[in-house]
Formats: sequence, structure tokens, C-alpha cells
Amino acid sequence: MPADVCSGVAATLSVISVVSAIFCVVLQAFKLKETATQAKIKIDFFILIRFYTRQKYKNFHLHDYFLKIIATFGAQKTKRMNTQNIFRFLSELRENNNREWFAENKAKYLQAKTDFEQITTAMITRIAEFDKEIAPVQAKDCIFRIYRDTRFHDKTPYKNHFGAYICAGGGRKSERSGYYLHFELGNSMLSGGLWCPQPAVLKAIRQAVYDNIDEFKEIIENPAFAGTFIFGEDENTMLKTVPRGFPKDFPDANYLKHKHYTVYRNEPDAFFADKNWFEQAVDIFRTMQPLHRFLNFTVDETLDL
Repeated sequence: MPADVCSGVAATLSVISVVSAIFCVVLQAFKLKETATQAKIKIDFFILIRFYTRQKYKNFHLHDYFLKIIATFGAQKTKRMNTQNIFRFLSELRENNNREWFAENKAKYLQAKTDFEQITTAMITRIAEFDKEIAPVQAKDCIFRIYRDTRFHDKTPYKNHFGAYICAGGGRKSERSGYYLHFELGNSMLSGGLWCPQPAVLKAIRQAVYDNIDEFKEIIENPAFAGTFIFGEDENTMLKTVPRGFPKDFPDANYLKHKHYTVYRNEPDAFFADKNWFEQAVDIFRTMQPLHRFLNFTVDETLDL
């Protein structure tokens, strides 16, 4: 075996040994049983091997990878405690949406913000298990600011919710179809898809739906999918007629009248207080993934991403 190959293998084995040692420390820190860890975490050594051989993941940062793993180990603690803290802060903010109160309670906001960042980081890690494109995404790029643009109708200075758009290609600024996590008293939701796509993308999506209607319906009308999500916007905001360029007698014309290609699922506050909410949310987002795959094929092709 050539010397450079031997040294490469040796280096890889050394890395795996170090990683294993760190995992042991993490396990002890969070006091998790090995069996539980095996069920929740799939350690992808292939990523590490690729990283050290520089064949892939050139922008991969080992430090960020460990943070994601640690966040996932800690998700069990996060999901039980920190959602309560987030909703408590949002409840107080709703009753005191003014700059004076916010300044006096800045510490509460920063703690709730940190909790939401941890949850978002853990969610990114779990989604990446079934949607590999999400792996490089960082929580800071997904979370929306709480400060409201008061130039519009609502003049209250702060939003009454926390939201994160988990999507490859820029997080909340991405033009691709992604996963949206929304915490708001009485109006929380798990949703995703394409909201307000630019005209060229919307036209291309409608064409893709028309050309591949059987594939599209297989996703949208699948019992597991249809039983989980509400598809599209309210009928009052849809086009009244079939868009130009498509036959008016198309049997599934309603699927072409949408201005947004989104799905959503509202959840009561009690959902996020349940000890198993995080795993249930992961399963819901997993059900959504085929729609992202369908939409993003056209988005990437149209925008040359």
C-alpha cells in the first residue's frame, strides 16, 4: 500500500478515535443511555472521512458539526423546558409590546432567543438525516428578527412570535422550498413550501405541475400527506381563472391557480408542551420532504442554482 494512502488511513482512524472520545464525553454530560443515543443519532463518519480527504464538503467546519451533534443530544432537555420559557416570554410580550417594557426585560428576550436558536439547531440536524441538503444550514441564517418594520400597518415594535425558515441556499433568504417552524401563542404552526415566489419561478412551477400532474398529485393527495397538511392558500386569494398559457379545461386546473405552493399545519400551544413534541415535529417535516424535492427541482433549474 502506498505511503500516502497509509498515512491517510492512519489519520482517518485517529480522527475517528478522537470523535469517539468526544461522543463519550457528550454522553456523560447529558446522561443519555447508549441505546437511546443509537436510536436518535446516526454518526456519519463518511462525512468526516470526506472532509479529511478533501473530496467533498470543502466548506464543512468540524466545530459546527460538533455543535449540531451536541444540540441534538441536548434536544431532549430543550424540548421539555425551553419551549415553556419561549411561550412565557411571548405571552408577556403580547401584553407589553412597547420599547420601554422590552428594554427592561431584555434578559428574558435573550434567554428565549437562545432557547429558540438551540431548538432550531437541533431541528436542522434532525431534518438533515432525511434531507441532506439541509446539513450545512446554520440556525442564525434561518431565524427571523423579532423587530418589526413599523412602516407597515402593524405599528407595534416587536413581532409576537419566533420563526425559522430552515432551507438550503440561504436560510430565511433562500428562494427554495424549505421547512418553517413558527412559535406563537394560539397560532403556532409547522409549514413549508414556496411563499410568494418571483414571477418567473411561479410560472415555471405551474408548468412543472401541469407537465407532471400525476407525480404532483401522488405527493399532495397521498393519504399520509393530505392527512397531515393543508395545501395552498385560501380560495379567496387564488386566481379566479386558469392562468394564461394553460388549457381552461385542464381537469386539475385548481392546482395551477395558486400564488403560493405551501403546506401548513397549525398546532395548539399544548402540542409544544408535550414531552414528545420535538420528535413529532421531525416526523411531520419528514412527511413534507417529497414536496420540497418536487418544487426545488424546478426552482434550481429556473434560477440556475
